[in-house]
Amino acid sequence: IDLTSAATSGPVLTIENTNDNNAGGELKFNKNGTSPAVGDVLGTISFYGEDTQPASQSFGQIQVTSSKIDSNLEEGTMTLGVATGDSNGAVDNIITIQGSSDAANSITTILGNLRVNGTNFQVLSSGFVNAKGINNGSQGISSVGSLAGVTTINASGVITGGSLTDGTATLSTGAL
Repeated sequence: IDLTSAATSGPVLTIENTNDNNAGGELKFNKNGTSPAVGDVLGTISFYGEDTQPASQSFGQIQVTSSKIDSNLEEGTMTLGVATGDSNGAVDNIITIQGSSDAANSITTILGNLRVNGTNFQVLSSGFVNAKGINNGSQGISSVGSLAGVTTINASGVITGGSLTDGTATLSTGAL
């Protein structure tokens, strides 16, 4: 199916459900081959535009692959990628969400820098919090707050109100 439009904000593909229940519409990608394998691409949503040549250029994509295909133990991987100048405009995966045995053991990986524009930043962890270059102006790590259940904080930078020994600060009670 090709949809073409010369309208300012078109074409628009609408999936509409008018039923009065809690279920909505669905856009379903179904990979149904005869020999499923780990690493199969199950679906991709690509975003294209023109560059200055003008040539069609991929500027981003969302893609899902199978990472474990054992019956009743399936796991998937979702990647979000954008075009980057260092790879001649090719799409690089920036965010990867890797399923695991359960949601709590799944892993989200972010390449590059994570910028949080807000006054609060929470890390919920029952193990290690690794911090490198957390910067609050020139203060380094200026306030960690309550870290119930966290056993070790690995940090580089400035820790105020605590101590740093051999690059690792261990906190049993209190706050940094």
